[in-house]
Amino acid sequence: PSSNDGAQVVNGVINRKGDFLVLLTEDGAYQVMELGEDISLDGFSEGDSVKVTYTGTLGDEENTPVVTAIELSE
Repeated sequence: PSSNDGAQVVNGVINRKGDFLVLLTEDGAYQVMELGEDISLDGFSEGDSVKVTYTGTLGDEENTPVVTAIELSE
């Protein structure tokens, strides 16, 4: 098991959505993230500002981070 099992939060803008999420983070990086089992992007639109809770490591292309929760940010 990885030592990074804790959930983390990142804020960004939905750049693309589909079977996965492409998030443009606040620091201008694009992050591809898998959707967790019960995660749906229904009700979200490309361009929405969101707060994403995820497990894994951003930028790790071999082990894509997994979204565990997503909500619109204020």
